[in-house]
Amino acid sequence: MIRIFKYFLFAFLFLNLYSEVQSKPVPPGSGEGDVPANILFLIDSSASMSRRISNRDAVFGMTNAIYDSNGDILGGQIRNLAVVKFDADGTRNREFGNAARWTGARTDVCEAGHSSGTGYSSTTRDTRTKSSAKLRLVENMSTNDGTITNEDIVFFTSTARPMRGDIIGMSEDGTDCRFYLNPSNMKVQAMDVATIGGEVYLFAVGRWGRNSAFVSYNLTRGERSSIYNLGRGGNSSSAKYNLRYVWRIAVNSDASIMYAARNHLFGFALQKVGNVYELTGGGNALCVRCYTANSGGDLDTELTTVNSVDVSPDDDNTVYVTSSGRHAVQKLSLDGTMRGYTIVARAGTGIRELAMNTEDEGELAANKVRFNTPVGIHVTSDRILVASRAGTVDVFNENLFTAADKDTAWLQQMGGGAVTRWNGVKQAMSAIVSDTTLTSGANFGYGHWNAGETGGHKKRGRGGRFCHFNNGCKYYNGWTGTHPDGHSTLCNRDSCLNVGISAEGHTRILDHLLPQRLAWGTDANAYSQMALDYFKNDFDAYDPTSDCQINYVIVIGDGMMTNNVPAAARIAELRDMPNSVRTLFVAYGGGINPVGMTRFNQMSVAGSCPGGDADHDDCEPTIVANTPADLKTQLTSKIRQILAEKLSFTAPSITATVQEGGSLYQAQFAYEQFGEWKGTILRKTLNPDGTVDHDPDAAGNWDAAEEIKKQASAAGAADSRNIWTAMPDAPYFGNWDNFNTNNTDTIERLFGILGYNIQDYHHVGSDCDVRGTDGIVTGISDDLTGLINFTNGTDYFDYDGDCNITESRKHVLGDIYHSQLVEIGPPDASIDFRSANEEAYFRATNNYQNFMHKHKNRRKVIYAGSNAGMLHAINAADGSEEWAFVPPFIAGIMPSIINPELDGEVKVGTEADGTNLMGGGTNAIFGVDGSPVVHDVYIKGFDRDGNVEVSKNWHTILFIPYGRGGAGFSVLDVTHPIIEGGQGPIHMFSIFNDAINNKVLIADHEGEITEHTYSSGSANISDSLEGKQADSNLNDAKELDGDDCDETDPSTCTNQDNIAVCQTDADVTGGKFHLTGTASCYTGKTFTFEGLLPAAGADGVTVPKSSLIITERIEGTLQSIDFVSAKYVNSQLVVTFDTDKVYNPGGSELEESVTNGFNVATSCTSSSGIDAMYDYSQLGETWSAPRIFRIPDPAQRGNGNEDSYVAVMGAGMGNTNLCAGSAVFIVNLDDNEENPGSIEQTLRHKTHLGHNLLFTVQTTHPSHQTSKPDLLKQKSGSLITFACRTAIGPRNRGKDHRIDHARITQNLGTNVRLSTHHGTHQCPSQVGLHKKYPGCHGEKAHRALARCRAIHRPGQNQLLEYPRIAFQGCKENIFLTAEAFVDRTKGNARFRSNISQSNSLVPAIFSKFHRRIYNSACSIFHHTSQKTFLAEPIIGSQGLRNSGPLQIRIERVPYLYSLMTGGATVTTL
Repeated sequence: MIRIFKYFLFAFLFLNLYSEVQSKPVPPGSGEGDVPANILFLIDSSASMSRRISNRDAVFGMTNAIYDSNGDILGGQIRNLAVVKFDADGTRNREFGNAARWTGARTDVCEAGHSSGTGYSSTTRDTRTKSSAKLRLVENMSTNDGTITNEDIVFFTSTARPMRGDIIGMSEDGTDCRFYLNPSNMKVQAMDVATIGGEVYLFAVGRWGRNSAFVSYNLTRGERSSIYNLGRGGNSSSAKYNLRYVWRIAVNSDASIMYAARNHLFGFALQKVGNVYELTGGGNALCVRCYTANSGGDLDTELTTVNSVDVSPDDDNTVYVTSSGRHAVQKLSLDGTMRGYTIVARAGTGIRELAMNTEDEGELAANKVRFNTPVGIHVTSDRILVASRAGTVDVFNENLFTAADKDTAWLQQMGGGAVTRWNGVKQAMSAIVSDTTLTSGANFGYGHWNAGETGGHKKRGRGGRFCHFNNGCKYYNGWTGTHPDGHSTLCNRDSCLNVGISAEGHTRILDHLLPQRLAWGTDANAYSQMALDYFKNDFDAYDPTSDCQINYVIVIGDGMMTNNVPAAARIAELRDMPNSVRTLFVAYGGGINPVGMTRFNQMSVAGSCPGGDADHDDCEPTIVANTPADLKTQLTSKIRQILAEKLSFTAPSITATVQEGGSLYQAQFAYEQFGEWKGTILRKTLNPDGTVDHDPDAAGNWDAAEEIKKQASAAGAADSRNIWTAMPDAPYFGNWDNFNTNNTDTIERLFGILGYNIQDYHHVGSDCDVRGTDGIVTGISDDLTGLINFTNGTDYFDYDGDCNITESRKHVLGDIYHSQLVEIGPPDASIDFRSANEEAYFRATNNYQNFMHKHKNRRKVIYAGSNAGMLHAINAADGSEEWAFVPPFIAGIMPSIINPELDGEVKVGTEADGTNLMGGGTNAIFGVDGSPVVHDVYIKGFDRDGNVEVSKNWHTILFIPYGRGGAGFSVLDVTHPIIEGGQGPIHMFSIFNDAINNKVLIADHEGEITEHTYSSGSANISDSLEGKQADSNLNDAKELDGDDCDETDPSTCTNQDNIAVCQTDADVTGGKFHLTGTASCYTGKTFTFEGLLPAAGADGVTVPKSSLIITERIEGTLQSIDFVSAKYVNSQLVVTFDTDKVYNPGGSELEESVTNGFNVATSCTSSSGIDAMYDYSQLGETWSAPRIFRIPDPAQRGNGNEDSYVAVMGAGMGNTNLCAGSAVFIVNLDDNEENPGSIEQTLRHKTHLGHNLLFTVQTTHPSHQTSKPDLLKQKSGSLITFACRTAIGPRNRGKDHRIDHARITQNLGTNVRLSTHHGTHQCPSQVGLHKKYPGCHGEKAHRALARCRAIHRPGQNQLLEYPRIAFQGCKENIFLTAEAFVDRTKGNARFRSNISQSNSLVPAIFSKFHRRIYNSACSIFHHTSQKTFLAEPIIGSQGLRNSGPLQIRIERVPYLYSLMTGGATVTTL
């Protein structure tokens, strides 16, 4: 276990002009103290990581789905779950069966057993099965012999041992075996059930040895037909041949035709003989209706390759089919002839879709439905169910599935298949390295490992098989390159330390992890040698004498590691180094057997327990993460704990100050090492003489933290706080207090929306359970309500150590760190105007005066965001909380505060006997960390009932960026800030860019969330359709091989061996491997990508080579590679190379070809595949403070009264994604009914591998677009200047800095002027400008430089010299901003030259005196008198590596948006 002690280190900071200083305390969770933590990830890249993951919220691939008698849905599963149940609303029913699924039993008594002959007899069978195929329900069934009487029976075929090929009839509730049909020598693969003439018949096809077979049953009478051995039937287009491979059949209403689906659609004639049915012609059964498929045909007119079929219960000539190759559903009308049909309707895009269908009922067009390998279909009189291998079931309205109405037929999607372990670890790591709350406090490195020295085939020399089973293989072999650049000398697909630990390491990890290939074996020597040799010999930042530096290795694996004894010795040596390097182990992916877990636990002791003592307090247990969500949650929690361990600095700290009238408001926080930081807002009186009355007891002074503490209460008791969010199932209208345990189910969905899991903090055996606290249970039900109560102010995590987890906490208000304070009172915007273009004129002519009068007595409220995850509305008069708003997407971050390892492990005091009083703790996170912005706007808002107004009215809105809380923002209407008379604040909309899962989330005013998925802009070979087809084939084979096939005995992997040999396009039916390939390996020159859109273009259009960057890792080095061409075919990108490339994810000995791990990337301005109206795909952490103003409405040209209000905001902080943050959004605030949160315009910033900048504009209307920069195109217009300031610092520092207020000077005219700004707001007492200004009087320094420029008019060389004074004096705490204003006279060549010179100035300054340049997002200043908007950046060590001012002109006439870069020069890093 772990013992953690709270402590505070109070230090006095003395100014040293020539030393680096920490100008602010580090933010919560960032962990940036004296020295960043060093963390090396070593990830298992063995072939077993390709296995799919099982978890509670997902199901495996679905084979079929049917309705039961209650209208709920039963689904067949490919593996492990057999049969599961969903309620009609799509929720997994966990009361079904004996374990939320059909389990069967080793000795199960089935009442109606039948093998041969007539009649039934009870039989005892092993009915355990992992997989099932087609399901069919028979209601009110009875057998003539009385064995079954009026029961609802569900029949299904088993596709796994021990009962593979047999048929079970289970009770509808999934608990009992009622029928067991075992047709002798035949193994059933497909079956159907029909009631004809009051009797129930079952039809089945399958295999008799290697031949096709058919059988039928009369279930009512207990009779069976002869089993027809149909032979092999000739070639692959033969009907009889295909029957032995068929997995889906369907009979029509009178059982005259049996349809079978396998690529083509075959119809066999049936005839009744006695009481059973036979195939007409017996052993010579022929296809009487043969519908030939065209795999590449038009889905709307031609039958595509099919794999499942069902017949309409209302029309024998209406047949439905699915295509797993084309990912579509087709409805056929048969004309009664052998081959005639018409396609009535189809659904599906025609390509494999990884995204889920999340649209509202009836809102998803048929050709937009996203299928991922549909394999089962069931049709009733009014519904269609489509099951897919992705684990989903889509529901359609059968009555609307017509040519005219098909676009409204889709109703819902349920389920969701489990991803592979490897894809899951990539998702989790993407989240980790994209989280600046983690990366700003730690330096990361990365390597992968499996087994083998050669990087080639596992059986060659000292390859994977040799090294897995034998000790002695050598890995790492030193470092190649100048650290942290370069990689380990031994670097291949078997092992490589790809990324050295550094401040920029997190930005490089995904470049190596995402395209990484898997290989066979798990040799523990690999990771242990890499870790030990690296820290001992090549990681020069390792400090063996440091008391502050923390070093960790995190090993992530999924199973049976070998050679553990020598590996344990190495990591023990790491552990015992002078400055201990601790190794943590993560058992990932679920299903790890007991032997494997034992090995993990042994290695955890060796890696973390001092002296190898397993009982030592400092031991780190094995981290168990069964799912990607668990992995993300556990790693985030652990890293935050690591960072918190090394923090120690003074508190409290003042983070925000605002002066209003006679009041001074200050936000402060106090640091807590293992808990939520303590925040407050203080109100102090400003005396007439300018002095401040600091006495907390003085009249009018208050402490918001104390006032809110009075409002909070114990769990379950009434309090006076109003905490609310926007949730459709728990409306906030009318009470504004819905974030409580009355709405647990709805809040739980918000908690899970970003993929964080609630962890089991209090459970049986936990600290407070042992100490006798009531109400603790194992599982997360108590932790779910506990987290909600904690948000409301209770001490659920036992901060004080008394195990009273329902009492109110001693401090309730979370820290207010980056969020500035805003006071809003009565409306007071100016209505004095000098020009009709001014907003004051707009107000005056739209009755703003009446709005002012109506709200003249509006109570003053202070708004501030806290890292408790809320926006707080504080009464300015007394400091009480009027309400607190939890943005819906910030709720999704809240589960990450839970850290079970802190339960009972934090010292919180001392007992009377002198022993330590131990309590609990939580991780510190960022919540609402951005600064709210207020503006009065004239829009169609919402009335008190949440309805959109008929006409425009004035409203006071609050725009709330999340800052470090995430890539999103919320907009509130605070016209009525006080909850009274049925009125209060209104949530207009919230936006969040979930870049990890490539989707934009939008919550409307009621909290209804819609998802808009997009392409990430890059893909590797495994993302190609060819790669996905090979992966799908391989996983299917693995599922068929089951547990019989493992790493110790690959001879049992027969299904994998059968498909191991590579196929080319020429080898498969239709000539396209990605549609009909059957192998697990593809080789060819052509690769096809969906959703990768480098440029707009129609089918057949060639994509310019400059739009794509293709790289491949060759001998450990990432290299650019050439390609012949790229073009669009069927809306897919087809890339052709001049030589064959291989994708071989399998490990069979029968195929030795090695995968070419290439990656395809597009530019940042390429289409992301998302509706431009909601394309927030480049939204980063929203550090930017937006500016709100009007823009012209193109539909009302020349009518200023119809201008629209928008918010202009920089895209925020990018991190690991090159494109994130490289845009400016113009957000529409006046389309709240139809398109809440829609984008008016996106100004995108395109970079190309760090070279020169190019700016383009994308708008939502074609007439608004211009394709290239246009310098000084119009004489009239408004100028927006984005002067993106630069943070500087020496290599390997990676510090974050923030300047809260910019003071940018301007000088319009023909001269280009340089404007400088020094970091005065954050370091008034700590930083100086040379020796002349030892107190860092920034304004004096600013004026000094301004005078110098005005008097001497220096050239560029002089301008480079003067800022040098600032750099010498203030080091990293000085930031300069340059802006170039240009005369609106076009054609002035001299002037363009000046622009070029000034734009290169700032990069030149920084590159001359410092080794790193970082550019980040901009805030925007609005100067109404000149119609100029200036940009203030938020400084950071992440983001785009470029510099220089960006200038964007918004033209009123003719509403064209032109960008002016003036030939900006960028320093390439």
